[in-house]
Amino acid sequence: MLLLLEHATGRSCSEPSRRKSTARATTGASQPSAATPRRGAGSDAEVLLELDVIPAARATTLPGLFECRCGRTRGAEAYRQYDERAARWHGFTWDEMRKLVGRWQEALARSGLAPGERVAILLRNSLEWVCFDLAAQALGLIVVPLYITDSPDNIAHVLADSGARLLLLDAAERRQHRSLRTLGAASRRRLASGAPDSADLRPAHL
Repeated sequence: MLLLLEHATGRSCSEPSRRKSTARATTGASQPSAATPRRGAGSDAEVLLELDVIPAARATTLPGLFECRCGRTRGAEAYRQYDERAARWHGFTWDEMRKLVGRWQEALARSGLAPGERVAILLRNSLEWVCFDLAAQALGLIVVPLYITDSPDNIAHVLADSGARLLLLDAAERRQHRSLRTLGAASRRRLASGAPDSADLRPAHL
């Protein structure tokens, strides 16, 4: 059975365009800055990048890398997401991201899925996409990404072929892909039952 998780956002972020993305990562370098100007032997200033590199052996996994980064630069800005209603970008620190991912992970854990099972995501580029992806991987779930511009038939094929047990999409995408309602014995559950909604994704609500 495929469980549809409808993320009722009210569309707080804009659709990705060629000129700007709805969610963008900022530097993962240690504070205060990744680039520190230094004087070389000559008269010209020589800029050296001081990167805070986390070895793969320490991170071991992508969720592990995320946790390491959150611990090292918790107060630094990690992502920005554009809010169409407010007409401005909202910044999220690594510490705020850790809290958000943790809430998504708790909600996913209540779904009863076992490590190794597939979960699909049909969202525009957004903070929610990042949080769901990291939370699912931390639980040992396999993420199946879907293109929002794909046809309903192709989406249905990927869902069936991958054996996805859960699909995350927002209300707008579900209305657009009405054929998803007919995917076997699929059922629906709103993320409001446990996972964070769009209003909770802003720093002021953390």
